[in-house]
Formats: sequence, structure tokens, C-alpha cells
Amino acid sequence: MRADIARHFHEYGRRKPGGANRSHDILRNMFDCAIARGYRSEAAGNPCKGIVRDRRPPRGRLLGADDLARLSAVLRQREDESPVFVAAVRLLPLTGCRPGEIRCLRWCEIKPDRLTLMDAKTGSRHVLLGEAARELLIGLAETATGAWVFPGRSEDEPLNKHDLYGFWLKARDAAGTVADARLHDLRHAPASHAVMNGESLHVAGRLLGHRRASTTNRYVYLVDATLSRATERVALSIHRMLLESTCREADREPGSRHTNA
Repeated sequence: MRADIARHFHEYGRRKPGGANRSHDILRNMFDCAIARGYRSEAAGNPCKGIVRDRRPPRGRLLGADDLARLSAVLRQREDESPVFVAAVRLLPLTGCRPGEIRCLRWCEIKPDRLTLMDAKTGSRHVLLGEAARELLIGLAETATGAWVFPGRSEDEPLNKHDLYGFWLKARDAAGTVADARLHDLRHAPASHAVMNGESLHVAGRLLGHRRASTTNRYVYLVDATLSRATERVALSIHRMLLESTCREADREPGSRHTNA
């Protein structure tokens, strides 16, 4: 059985390493559950254990201040012809929501200070709104007529996934400096900038709706300037500790002017 699982995993991994890793997690958990409930003996063990997961190259990138400024300029140019798409793209970095959560957002989920998402990836959750996000939604509410904040080709359905992605590709290419960025990277921008502004990884994770800090850590990108400042702070702190240690050693040496007679 283990040989069959390993063969399937590696064949699948050559085509879709991410999908192979996910299927491996699901199957491993199923066998753990079967063992815990007595459907499989503990002696037989979990045949998924020992199979090495595929290493996926890092995905995504940090959208810095220049990137966001260029993207904002492109969105302003397209505001009259594609107001729904422009507003949806703008709301992503302002909230840290997933593209699907924004695309399928309903007016009944919007409260004065937050979004109350009923069907998020990790279950229902609240997303606090900053002033810019609140103003954007208030402006949309003035002309709203249906249940969806971002209606699709008809008001009875939300914005189509492929239509939003197509708009993003055109806006991204026009912005130039974000030509390799994904739509999903807009969601990670607030977490990265929160950490660079001194917020903890826990706070950044709450912004994104993550349950584990390890998940957030995969999606937080830091610019070199932030890392450089951190390097200087750490080096200075260690340098001071070394100096203090040297002074204490000097005070303990015979003949030191601080040594008691």
C-alpha cells in the first residue's frame, strides 16, 4: 500500500506539487483517524509517513509603495469604464480578504465597522474596516441595487472569477512594476506592511484570518530596508552586551581600581 501511495504522490507531484502535497495531507489524516478509531491496527501504522513532501518554489511577492502607487494610477484611469472591477481590486489590500471573499461579498455582510463574512475559507469571520475601506463601501452603497456588493454580468450573481482575473492581468501589465504579481498578492500586502511597521506576526495573521502564525509567516514579505534596520538594531544590542561583559570582566581583574582593598 505504501508503495502505491508513494508512486501516486510522486507522479502527481511532477504535474502539480501543491496539489500532491495537499492530497498527501488529507490521506495521512484519514489514516490517522482510521487508526484512532480502530479501523486500522496501530501495528500497521500510517503508510503515508516517511513520504517526503514536494518542495514548492516561493510564490508571490511584496507589493511595495512604488508598486501600489503605479497600480493606483492605472485603476484611476479605468475607474469610469470598469467601476466594479476597480473597486474590488482596491478593497483587496485595504481589507486583506481573499479575492473570492471580496468577489462574493454581500451587502448583508457589511456592518458599520467590519465585514462579517459568513462563508470564508476558514469559516465565518469578522474583518475590521479602516477608514479608506469604509469610505469605498459607502460610495458603492449609494448606487447599489442588488444583494451583491460587486455584481457580475447580471445583478443576480456575483462578479465572475475569470472576469476579475482578466481585468487584473490588464491592470497589472499596465502598471509595469507589478507585472509578475498575482491578484492574491494584494491580500498579503497589509500583513507585510503591518510587520514592517512594527506589528507582531500574530496581529498580521489576524488581519489575514489565519489560524496559525506559521501560515502567516509564509506570506509575509519584507523589504531590504526593513531587514537592514533590524540588522542594525540587533547588532547594536549585541555590541552593547559585549561591551558590558568586557567591563564586568575588567572590574573583576586584580588591580582594578574598583577592586576592594
